[in-house]
Parts: sequence; structure tokens; C-alpha cells
Amino acid sequence: MLPSAAARGIDNFLREKGFTEAPLRAIIAAEFALLSASLLAGLLMLWLTAWFLCFAVGVALFCLNFWGMSGFALRVMADGFSRRTLGGQMLRLGGRLALSGFSAAFVLLAGGSAPALCLGFLASLALMSAVGLTRRDKN
Repeated sequence: MLPSAAARGIDNFLREKGFTEAPLRAIIAAEFALLSASLLAGLLMLWLTAWFLCFAVGVALFCLNFWGMSGFALRVMADGFSRRTLGGQMLRLGGRLALSGFSAAFVLLAGGSAPALCLGFLASLALMSAVGLTRRDKN
């Protein structure tokens, strides 16, 4: 686990970014911890294989999309639904999905591993589910 000062710093950063719900902040913090660990492993093992780096790209794409969608959900809950909100968020969603698709295609065209990319997505999904289902909200 992270030291308490680091955990408080991450929690405060996420709160400043508008993530007001404690369970959601816990999920996002866990996702970024997984991203950090997989990027470190990918960079350390790059001389041997690019598999770990492809895994990290999958985790990063999942984190980017989860961050955006959860932020949208919190804004809609706080401000209410409007046509302007929907239009802006649909444009941002399209941009995130296009960025994800281009990044995945680039990784695969550069000789990356498709299974590693998919496993990065699945590992992030499993971590999100595990943290979300086992977290006891202490408020």
C-alpha cells in the first residue's frame, strides 16, 4: 500500500479534479497504481520484450476512458442533464475512443502484442470490479 501521506495526496488531487465520491476515488487511485507498476515493468523489460509495454498501453487506455466517463457521470449527477452537456460529452467520448483506437492500432502495427493489449484492458476491468465490490465506504 501507499504511505498515508501519498494516499492523502492522491485523494486530495482527485477531489480537486471533481471526483467527490470516495469509492470512485479509490477505484481511480488503484487504476493509476496499476498503470504506474505496469509502465515501470514495461520500461524495465523493454530490452527483453515489448509485451509488458503493450500491457501498460492497454491499462493506460482503460484508465483514460474510465476517467472521462466517470467524470461525465459525476457532472451529470451534479448539474443535471442538458443538451449542451450531452453534445460536449459525446464529442469528448468520440475523441477518447478515436485516441484509444489509434493508439491500439499504432501499438499493433509497431509489432506489439495484441494479447498483451487485451490483457491490459481486462486487468484494469478486473481491478476496477474488485476495488468497487470490496470497498467499504467509511466517509
